[in-house]
Amino acid sequence: TATRARLKLLTVLRTTVQGVSGYGSDEHAEQAVDIDPRRSLVAAERAILERMVAAEPANATWQHRLAVNLNLAGELLAVRGQRDVARQFLERALGITIALVDRDDGNSTWRRELARNEFKLGRLFIGLDPPRAVTLTTRAAETLGALVEKDPTNAGWQRDWAEARHGH
Repeated sequence: TATRARLKLLTVLRTTVQGVSGYGSDEHAEQAVDIDPRRSLVAAERAILERMVAAEPANATWQHRLAVNLNLAGELLAVRGQRDVARQFLERALGITIALVDRDDGNSTWRRELARNEFKLGRLFIGLDPPRAVTLTTRAAETLGALVEKDPTNAGWQRDWAEARHGH
């Protein structure tokens, strides 16, 4: 089917993005020397995801993957100093994750992604709108803290919570 073909292409693109850039590592954006190839791959992945979401707007998996992609695109743009465009991508990712959490408040994956989006957007706002930055980063730390309480053995949540609490 068309959806399976898109998913296969999406998987190939994601693997390529990981191979080219270290995407998926803790500090992939800061480690990048030349992020232009990665930006192109992320944009190609986003174009596919946009079509998949348009074809199946109720599909939460596509929505989540699109939010993750927008988050990465925003992070890459922020590293390049394109803060205004980065903000637009991060705010869109935040909007999608808020909607996902509203649909299923118990989904830990979506709650984590929401917190990560809030934290990244908060970091971007530090120099632009300090009160909003504090609100976003505080909310992110609270959400991640609640996840850690739920499963204290989850190293990923522990790392994200530490990052949100200490602002790195």
